[in-house]
Amino acid sequence: MNTFSISTIFKNGFHWGWRISIIYISFALSTLGFMFFSLTQKVDLVSDTYYKEELNYEKTIAAKRNSSSLSNEVLFNVQQSAISIVFPFPQVDGIIKMYRPSSSSSDKEYSFKTNSYTYVLPIADIPAGLWIIKVTWKHNNTMFYNEYRLYEES
Repeated sequence: MNTFSISTIFKNGFHWGWRISIIYISFALSTLGFMFFSLTQKVDLVSDTYYKEELNYEKTIAAKRNSSSLSNEVLFNVQQSAISIVFPFPQVDGIIKMYRPSSSSSDKEYSFKTNSYTYVLPIADIPAGLWIIKVTWKHNNTMFYNEYRLYEES
């Protein structure tokens, strides 16, 4: 009469059925563990309206092309508490988006209109880290687009 016990399993060695069961259960538990771990991670898109912006990207490409065809380019002069953005034309209006890749909750957006060549963007209150400054501007109903990478140190 054969009786089943844990001691007989260890004495006689694991049967191949037990080995497959242990491997399968280990795989299933590690897959479930990875799934729960991945659900706790924060996932940010570049923008909350990413898909809507993607549809309008052709306009951004045309604005970049317009900017590259200018004889005088847009200049970004970084001071301690502000960035002076020097445009090639007076009477410019547009939008400045400050995008922070590491945290979308820190992103900022400013509308501006200037009658001179220069617009001053305050940066004293921004957290340290990498910022991508995206400037979409208009002069005489022509759209332009420029980007500047800023690494702000605290």
